[in-house]
Amino acid sequence: QKITWPLDDNFSDDELSFLPFFVYFYSLKALKSEGVPSPWNLHDLARDVNISLRRSWNIASKEGSDLWSTIYLFCMDLRDPKVIEQIVHNLRNWPLELITWKVENSHRLDIRFNPETDRWGRIHTRSSRLLPANERPQYRWNADPYNLNDVGKSSEIDPGPWQIG
Repeated sequence: QKITWPLDDNFSDDELSFLPFFVYFYSLKALKSEGVPSPWNLHDLARDVNISLRRSWNIASKEGSDLWSTIYLFCMDLRDPKVIEQIVHNLRNWPLELITWKVENSHRLDIRFNPETDRWGRIHTRSSRLLPANERPQYRWNADPYNLNDVGKSSEIDPGPWQIG
């Protein structure tokens, strides 16, 4: 996923990896359940894809996405209570109003800034710990969950990220 620079946190990369993982494993499970023979050796390929999914999960699990967490559990046939608790916590704390209000968290005393610069070379724009979903300006899963501030557009967004999770 991160070919040129591992610290280039473009969260669209997570979307571009986890959604195809879901499609691949869903298709693999559907073929298996219906007894459809595959012209390709998909089951052998699945071992390699498992390695890639685990690597992606080790990176993305810190972001608290209920969608990536659900996809990971589904693909790996897991029922991890800790991950399920994280999914439920995030869904319960997702903002109900879905309006992109102005959000300012960088002045909070309980925030520890990430000492690294963001992908645009700015400092003190990201938290070192994940805030609850209803306290951060993240309305899509391909956005930075550690971002502290957003100017807000006072526009209403669709509930897709919550519904998908």
